[in-house]
Amino acid sequence: MIKEIASYQTPDGQFFKTKQEAMAHLHRETYRSRAEEYATSKGLAGANKTRAVNIIADYCAFEEMSESE
Repeated sequence: MIKEIASYQTPDGQFFKTKQEAMAHLHRETYRSRAEEYATSKGLAGANKTRAVNIIADYCAFEEMSESE
């Protein structure tokens, strides 16, 4: 059986299942450079820095999306 599945594409070519995921992706990139600066200032490196940057950027996008609802 073939099923139609709606998806959302962001300007950078990424596809997401929900509009919320697509919007979060766009907002997340807004915060990435600042999160990298913060992680660097704390002396984080390698995988720890990557995890910290992703968590910080995700949280900031989450907060922004929550405020806009």
